[in-house]
Amino acid sequence: MVPISTEQRKSRGLCRDRRTSTIGFGGGTRSAWLEYSIYLPRSFLKPGGEHKAYPVVLGVTHSGTSYDGTCARALTEQCIATIWSLLDYWEHTPDVEDTHRLADSLLRNTWNYGNPNLDDWRDKILKIDPDRVYCTGWSMVAMTSLWLMAKHPQTFAARLIIAGRQRPDDVATLAKQRVLITTGAEDDKATSWNERCVPVWDAAGGTVRRPAKHLDPASIFPVDRQKTLTEQVDSYLARGANITFLTFEDVDHMGSACKFFHIDAARNWLLKQSGA
Repeated sequence: MVPISTEQRKSRGLCRDRRTSTIGFGGGTRSAWLEYSIYLPRSFLKPGGEHKAYPVVLGVTHSGTSYDGTCARALTEQCIATIWSLLDYWEHTPDVEDTHRLADSLLRNTWNYGNPNLDDWRDKILKIDPDRVYCTGWSMVAMTSLWLMAKHPQTFAARLIIAGRQRPDDVATLAKQRVLITTGAEDDKATSWNERCVPVWDAAGGTVRRPAKHLDPASIFPVDRQKTLTEQVDSYLARGANITFLTFEDVDHMGSACKFFHIDAARNWLLKQSGA
């Protein structure tokens, strides 16, 4: 899949931080280094932009995904902040908590982008709206997102999980949060594991919307003709469930990465949510 172009990024009101940085946090007896890139709203660089508070989407990428891979495109389409993290499947390493520390650092509103040599960057401190912090991810690090949400429910307003999975007991606290999960019917990794979570969420007092009918992946493309898909997804989301779990016909695990980040109704729903 072709990465998003500079023109497309500008059309969506985003610009990339001109610095690519690495940040380190101590994790007990070890330390983890997290590479991250930040995509800023273009309005931030306009006069008065530093006085606004912006939403932030933490887009955790697959540890094995190249910078120009499928996740990179998805992140540049929808994110202000993107974080690279590593999760060794069922072992919840300090890397995961370090990812949350980076999110917490953003929420302190101390990220100074001031550059006296650049007029549009002078005296620019990024402010984050604490009621509009979101989390998303695909596959192994959708697991990271699920773990973050389960352990830090006070941080996130909503979550978009694509082909991720976790042990049911580890994510029981998601029951009353706002979560949209998308998987493929041929995905033997994520779909069955999320189905095991449904009774756990029910028992924890959450409401889960799990349509029996699978969606048609052909309705995703072309992306400017998603009217039918948008109506279907919106109708499920409008029913007020805490967790909406949608599955697409004839899509396997790898196929979900190439398709599901392009679902406009899912992204629009995510960014409309407010309050942890």
